[in-house]
Amino acid sequence: MVRLQGIDAPELHYRPASARRPKDRSARQNQLYIEWNYEYRQPLAESGTIALRSMLADAGTNPAPCIVRTAVDSPNQVFDTYGRFVGDVDVTLGAESVSINHWLVATGWALPALYSSMSSDEIGGLLAAAAGPMRDGHGVWKYLGASGARFDWDRRYRGKGAKPADARADTGSILVPKLFRRQSTWAVNRRAEMVDGTFAGYLAARPEGCYLTKDFLEQGVEAAPHRRLDEFVAADGTVTVLPGDVVFQEDPSVLRGSDGSDVRW
Repeated sequence: MVRLQGIDAPELHYRPASARRPKDRSARQNQLYIEWNYEYRQPLAESGTIALRSMLADAGTNPAPCIVRTAVDSPNQVFDTYGRFVGDVDVTLGAESVSINHWLVATGWALPALYSSMSSDEIGGLLAAAAGPMRDGHGVWKYLGASGARFDWDRRYRGKGAKPADARADTGSILVPKLFRRQSTWAVNRRAEMVDGTFAGYLAARPEGCYLTKDFLEQGVEAAPHRRLDEFVAADGTVTVLPGDVVFQEDPSVLRGSDGSDVRW
């Protein structure tokens, strides 16, 4: 499985995990969790998927010829903590090689989602690709800015085989996808009476490391001041930074060979 490096698109189907193991849930908590634990989606997720499929169709073959690239300093950076290969996917369209990562950002279907494993050049390239859609309020940028305090319970994954959404109607407020995943988990578990409090409080109780992009680019990962994601979500759920303003701390991973030993260069 490949994780497209440096980008995040609206969620097509995300099922929140339980805050408690099944054996630790009461009968009521279990009932409520099952009742509300659907796969939830965001606006433009379906439309973006259709647009990408249409673009790939121009390759003329299925599967489309592609090259997956990654630049790393050590083997453990090749895969993330979930075992996904992290990199850029370049597809061949006629005589041209196109980066799917950059295409999705440049066309407004995805947002920058920067990580500390990325180089300055990789970060700069994605920020440059996002500049036009951000300036023009195109695609995801047009609807960005939802509060984490409000969750849309009606926007659920419609399943495979459903008639494609009309792009003109596939709209609505969009929370940064990384935060949407946490928001949906908070909302479902709160409704199931397994967590309480605000979304901002939920994030603060589960700190995630990050850096301001400006600091990261100027000082590097070793010297840049360490920040927490919850610092940028106000008490009312308002997100106070834009995508691309923050570099998230990459969770460590270990790459092991067939004999179980760490792979090293």
